[in-house]
Amino acid sequence: MYWVFIDILMKYNGLNLLYNYINMGIIMGLMLLDALRDIPTEYYDEEYNSITLPQDHLFPGFITVLAAFCKKNKISERDFDTAGPDQSGYLRAIEYYKTLWGIDNYGPIRVNQGKNYSGLAHLDNEEQVDSATTCINSCIRAFIQGCKTPPPGLQELLFVVGELHDNVWSHGKASGFSLAQKTKNPLNRNDYIIEFALADHGYGFLSELKRSKLTERFNIVSHRDALDWCLKEGNSSKHADLYDGWEQSVPRDFNGYAFSSSVSVRDDDNNHQGLGLAHLIKLVEKYNGELQIASGDVCLVINGHERNYVDLPVDWKGVAISCRLSLEELSNNKNEMDVEADDDELFQIMTLLQSGDI
Repeated sequence: MYWVFIDILMKYNGLNLLYNYINMGIIMGLMLLDALRDIPTEYYDEEYNSITLPQDHLFPGFITVLAAFCKKNKISERDFDTAGPDQSGYLRAIEYYKTLWGIDNYGPIRVNQGKNYSGLAHLDNEEQVDSATTCINSCIRAFIQGCKTPPPGLQELLFVVGELHDNVWSHGKASGFSLAQKTKNPLNRNDYIIEFALADHGYGFLSELKRSKLTERFNIVSHRDALDWCLKEGNSSKHADLYDGWEQSVPRDFNGYAFSSSVSVRDDDNNHQGLGLAHLIKLVEKYNGELQIASGDVCLVINGHERNYVDLPVDWKGVAISCRLSLEELSNNKNEMDVEADDDELFQIMTLLQSGDI
């Protein structure tokens, strides 16, 4: 009877229904927005600097926010309480304890790592960022091994994962975490949900734009203004064209003070064009997915082409992103919304990916 009900639901936009039913509690699980709302207000005890988790399934979006929160607040393993052995075992399996506290006492061999999940990655240096991108993209490729032909949306997803990792490292500076996981779609026995999530406690969109002196230039006054600005293709606080050319450059590994405090200094040579978020939204809309992206006091929730802004009770000082896509949707060929041919950078990378040279 359950699957008859589910099959009826799948006739009406299954992935969006999944999101709605999770929110209504019919399908239990905590997502990124739940973490942003409830970790600082319900699960965190400021007096004892401890976390007590509820008895629910934790999706990657929740887990990456939780990891960034624990890291920022220096919560110890001793003060981190799970809902029971099943939840604790799950977190140990995805290397949560190993990544946060260097504790790896998970007994079984992780036979599903790289197949059903990537493992939690701490983006604490440039090499780890590259490693996390490679690991998650390899994991995503493994997700689709059962498909007769590679899903048309796969290459676009791989590209977006790399762009977002690059953005988090550029803006978050060692405070970011990422995770990917494949789960059965409870609304379709023949489908899987791929979720990729990351969160950092960096500057956040508004603070980053203030640092780059763009808020006055573009009349950006709120976190929502900053979020909207950063979602537009070509906009980036680290866009090479927006630097005035007078800043002094220092190497990434330079720890001293080469110039006086009055001299503007660039401490990185990352000139990415900030395309990750714009491409992510295109991907979500093109393949009817879900996206939750938050910074400061606001979270944007996208379901297909529907957008809603949710106010957060406590500011998230950084950026948090969760993207959920149906493997069945990714397998649909939707050429009418392909990325523009004049985007030379994306076109070249996509060509290399498809040829197998990357």
